[in-house]
Amino acid sequence: MAGIGIGLVWIAYTAGLYGFCLVRGYNVTPKQLLDMKTWPPGTKAAKKAPANAGTGTTPPTNFV
Repeated sequence: MAGIGIGLVWIAYTAGLYGFCLVRGYNVTPKQLLDMKTWPPGTKAAKKAPANAGTGTTPPTNFV
């Protein structure tokens, strides 16, 4: 019984997470959402810092 309960909770969480992704407009499929090889998304690109990060040579341009 505990295994069935845990499975139902996991299915409900996954369905809710996918629904949240649909509402927010994220372009993700259920297969991509549950694939452990590519989760969390964007970690490979996030590890690489921009070329001028931390040098202080580029002033911020978003001041109002």
